[in-house]
Amino acid sequence: MTRKIGDIQVLWALAILFVIIHHAYINLITWNTPAIQRFYAYFAGEVGVDLFFVISGFVIARNFLPRLIDSKKNFSTLVEFWVKRFFRNTILLVLLVCLATVLSHELHIASGNLAYNLAAIISAILVFIASFNSNYILRDGLIKRLLIWLGDRSYALYLTHMPAFFLTRELFHRVQPELVGSQAALIYHTVTAATLMLLFAEFSYRFIETPLQKKGAKLLERRRQQLSASSAGEVPHVQ
Repeated sequence: MTRKIGDIQVLWALAILFVIIHHAYINLITWNTPAIQRFYAYFAGEVGVDLFFVISGFVIARNFLPRLIDSKKNFSTLVEFWVKRFFRNTILLVLLVCLATVLSHELHIASGNLAYNLAAIISAILVFIASFNSNYILRDGLIKRLLIWLGDRSYALYLTHMPAFFLTRELFHRVQPELVGSQAALIYHTVTAATLMLLFAEFSYRFIETPLQKKGAKLLERRRQQLSASSAGEVPHVQ
């Protein structure tokens, strides 16, 4: 079961947007104004993390449990699942952590229980509603297509938004330090960081994530052929 659910992709997009906006304060917007204080006093962007965890749990269960139940080779199914996760997530994470470490060294960059419980419950309810794949979360249209596009790149956005923030700060600190704290700075910082995030995410999705997923899928297919040939007493043909 690999077909993506549109409403789940929409929730991925909303989750990453909440997290990015939440992290923008201090990490990108390093100054305070009354308007910024009022916005972040009421904006609870950390709920995006709860939504991320709930969606991840649903996606893992949806992809893994049916194969585990249908398969008589539970260990083999478990290995295949974690191989896919490795090529999908781990390699990109390691690459970006290394890159962020190098950049931070070179550029000298520094970096209520009830509410959280309610956020987790609401996240679970939203994912449950989205799981029906009946456009209950958002009807088809331009906005949904845009959110699905963001949802497909949500993992890359999650990993690259902080480097984009730091690079934006470094850029304006070196080029126009007098802008910091002004209304123009808020606009310029936001546009620049958003542009960098989208560029980083698209590059990662097209040239790192997708090729790695295909590589992992080929390795698993080759392994299945070998196991199938071995069980049939044949010599496997490996291309």
